[in-house]
Amino acid sequence: MLDLIILAVSMTVQLSSAYVALRLVAKDRRNWGWIAIAGAIFIMCIRTVITGYFLVHGGFDGPSGLVFSLIDLFISLVILVGVILTKYRFLAIKSITEKLRQSEERYALAAQGATDGLWDWNLISGDLYLSPRWKHTLGYEDRDIVNSSESWFSLVHPDDIDGLKATLSSSISTDSLRFEYEYRIREKDGRYKWVLCRGMAMVDENGNLVRMAGSQTNIMMRKMAEELLKHDANHDPLTGLPNRALMEKRLGRLIEKRQRNNTFNYAMLYIDIDCFKEMNDNLGHPMGDLLLIQFSKRLEACLRPGDMIARTGGDEFTALLEDISDPNDAVVSAKRILTAINAPFRLSNYEVKVSASIGIVLGDDRSQAKELIHDSDTAMYAAKKSGRNRYKLFDAIPEHRRLVLAKSPDKVSQSDEDSRFAPQEPGPNPSSH
Repeated sequence: MLDLIILAVSMTVQLSSAYVALRLVAKDRRNWGWIAIAGAIFIMCIRTVITGYFLVHGGFDGPSGLVFSLIDLFISLVILVGVILTKYRFLAIKSITEKLRQSEERYALAAQGATDGLWDWNLISGDLYLSPRWKHTLGYEDRDIVNSSESWFSLVHPDDIDGLKATLSSSISTDSLRFEYEYRIREKDGRYKWVLCRGMAMVDENGNLVRMAGSQTNIMMRKMAEELLKHDANHDPLTGLPNRALMEKRLGRLIEKRQRNNTFNYAMLYIDIDCFKEMNDNLGHPMGDLLLIQFSKRLEACLRPGDMIARTGGDEFTALLEDISDPNDAVVSAKRILTAINAPFRLSNYEVKVSASIGIVLGDDRSQAKELIHDSDTAMYAAKKSGRNRYKLFDAIPEHRRLVLAKSPDKVSQSDEDSRFAPQEPGPNPSSH
């Protein structure tokens, strides 16, 4: 009876071991060591069954001791082979694990030392990893931002969020699955900074998008350099005013607006400093540059917000008056400019009085930029020929370009106008100071 109990316990243990071995084989089908051990356990089970059978039926002659010895030897050999194969498998896995650990350490070190913030988005589970560096570049601590797509997208500038999402979602349609997108993101202090998001999308065997990963790079310095280059390309380096190229772009937009809406009025003033060359030769170019800077500031102070002053030449400036309610507004602005620049300029140890000649042209729905510039320039030279320190209106095509002074309360004859804007008494000779 005791033999049967021991046999039953032995079979139970063997069957449990076989079950565990089969589960291990199912998880790692390439592990031949476990397959061999599972086979040996099944042979042991068969041997135990045979032994139990003959214990129950003692009247039958069982296999000889030699047969059981051979079975035990075979089982032992199979177990030995299984142990050896398992050992090699274990060593291989250990080697792979060590390489993976080293790779993870290198990745972690690179991630900590990199200036870029890293992100990894599992699209199946929805989990998003934002590296501490990703958050630190925006001024946040790691705990300040939850690792989620909602947290990320909530920081993106409202004007850029749709483009970012479209870029991320459309990356799967490209062969390389790579994408780049520049956008603005909010820092902890509330300011926005430009960043470049680079990444790659990963798909499964069915072509479904399952994961995205990439980096976020601070490109504020590059954007500032681009803005500086753009500014320098459109502005005068001495005075900081818009240059001729930017003025012509603005003038083109005014012309288009006038063509769409004939109730929209604008005017162009061409301003030239009288006798600037003589003053520049007498005092030197540094004093001449200083005068141009001060002159430009006075011009800016004379105009309304939204109007444009541009330096289009050495001592030539252009004013664009946008959306004027009455043509006489251009004359009022010209008078204001003449009054402002007649006050003496303080240039280092010199006090200089200068004047200017102004040509005025009104835009209409037939105007072209080159035509308007030419007409205002012509009017300016007419003002110089009339004695300087005055304005002239371009009226070569009276029915279309004449300033309707009849609508203005200060309409005067040409002779009265000339006398009213006669040259002032000459001030001290600049060269005498």
